[in-house]
Amino acid sequence: MEDRDETLISSLKDVCRSYPVDNEMFSKTHTWFDYVSRYVELYIPLFENYGREELFKKQQEGTLKTYYMENAGRVLSAKQLAFFKSSSIYFTSLQQQFPKEITAIYEQMLKEYPRNPWKHYLTSYAADVQAYHSIIEKPFGEGVIFVENYSEINFLREVVALFKGKKVYIDVWVTWCAPCKSEFQHKQALKEYLQETDTEIVYISFDEDDRDTTWQEMIKYYGLDGYHLRVNPALRADLFVQYDNHGRIAIPWYILFDEEGNIMEKHAPAPSEIATGRK
Repeated sequence: MEDRDETLISSLKDVCRSYPVDNEMFSKTHTWFDYVSRYVELYIPLFENYGREELFKKQQEGTLKTYYMENAGRVLSAKQLAFFKSSSIYFTSLQQQFPKEITAIYEQMLKEYPRNPWKHYLTSYAADVQAYHSIIEKPFGEGVIFVENYSEINFLREVVALFKGKKVYIDVWVTWCAPCKSEFQHKQALKEYLQETDTEIVYISFDEDDRDTTWQEMIKYYGLDGYHLRVNPALRADLFVQYDNHGRIAIPWYILFDEEGNIMEKHAPAPSEIATGRK
């Protein structure tokens, strides 16, 4: 196994020598950012025998992106580094993630390259990151309710049974899903629709236990009034069964149940569709 690892490392080093990340012509290609990302996130840690434990620790400390940027700074020119940092921040924004270290990375980038031609794409997102970390320090709103003992719920029918006598709108989501979070901008239209139809909303998250803090933070940030729970392995498996697509599932997923717990719409309208008139 060790011989195989040494062979892999040697081969990767040969590739990197043949295609240096700071090559000016290469930096103008559409594959350059992905290549540099792999170089600073995978190759450098591998070459320097930087273990998974150290990377995980940096992730827990919230300094992993900073470490990657430091690696990039070792191999790129000032202009290339500015473009790489700008691209990294931009793609993080598309994922609608809000790591606190982005603020420091953004501010450092502006100091290093104040005439950065891409900064106008990033200013709004940098403000969003700051707003996110301000909001998550506040308590939950009164409308946020965590389902009691939700870790013991193993089937979707058990969730719906908690609201017998009322219609239930289920929103299946996860914190790393950008389309899921994009739908939250239509929460007011959804709220009005649910009030008109006397329907309860239940947000079911696919997040694992190690994402519990992020899950709760995003509930605060997006102001998601309603009932909330995270799946355990049994409920996750049951949702795959209920989706019934050869072992696959697509999220966000919305389901509407009637007062007796029967499915009215297995694929109910998304909040954006409700906002534009499809109900």
